[in-house]
Amino acid sequence: MPDGRTVAGRTTIPDAVPSTTTAPTQTFDRTRDTISLQWSRVAGARSYQVFIRSTAGSYSLFADTSVVLPGTLQVLDNGEDVFERRLSHQLAVIAVDENYFDYYSRTSDFFTATGLVIHLDGGIGVFGSVVTVATRTIVVK
Repeated sequence: MPDGRTVAGRTTIPDAVPSTTTAPTQTFDRTRDTISLQWSRVAGARSYQVFIRSTAGSYSLFADTSVVLPGTLQVLDNGEDVFERRLSHQLAVIAVDENYFDYYSRTSDFFTATGLVIHLDGGIGVFGSVVTVATRTIVVK
């Protein structure tokens, strides 16, 4: 740190080959379809983050080795639709280590670090590892 303090941490990189294939595209009717995903367990992964992004925003959740996402899925804190009509959404499944999971899966105050589980000595933040294990493009009708 600039003031001379030392921050130390360790991470375990999930033992997966990063997904480098072109994301398959799936056309999706949000009023009647669901997305079902399954993936293999990865050594060193504490959990898996399913991340969905479009020009309208982003949404994520943690899951074990499968997830079912209804087309009518909404963001809990504001009730907005996750899958917006006429948009293309990028979906990624990311294997995350214990540090990343503990830091981002908790409800906490990021300004005071209250409620955070931190695996660092001498600092506040996260030093974690992630590996993308699957991707998909979702085109919503």
